[in-house]
Amino acid sequence: MQGLLPGGAGVVHVEEVPPGQWIDWWPLMKAMGSDDSAIRATARFEDMAHDPHWCVIGAWADGRRSGYAAVQDLGTHIRHGDAHRMARLHDLFVDEEFRGRGIGRALMEAVIDWARPRVRYLEWQAGAETSAPFYEHLGYRGLAYPQPDHPTFDLDLRTVDR
Repeated sequence: MQGLLPGGAGVVHVEEVPPGQWIDWWPLMKAMGSDDSAIRATARFEDMAHDPHWCVIGAWADGRRSGYAAVQDLGTHIRHGDAHRMARLHDLFVDEEFRGRGIGRALMEAVIDWARPRVRYLEWQAGAETSAPFYEHLGYRGLAYPQPDHPTFDLDLRTVDR
């Protein structure tokens, strides 16, 4: 996916990160707050890159790595089958230098595009002071349950207009 960012901020390109390239994305994961080693994170990513239940999406702006998102299809619901199948957004991160340029929105749209044919619901938690305002700006509403400091967002993908 590629398109112009709002306000003439340049071109953003968003696509799935292929196996063998995660080490190039490690600085962004580290900036988000990982305390793991690059070697362990890379090995974990390589396992995930070959698992169809996982997707890591990278964003480039002005030809530079600017953000990433990681989403997981949790599989068939034990009581309801695929009618209530859910995916979990684990990470969505944009480097500080690139924030406010539409990259987070582009990543979220790519996550939804990946999840929609697989699952009915997309859910995630966000820090009330840090990332929840971003998701609220996109029009999503979180519930302060079970953790008030990390609202839970639950999106029925049948209702997303895209």
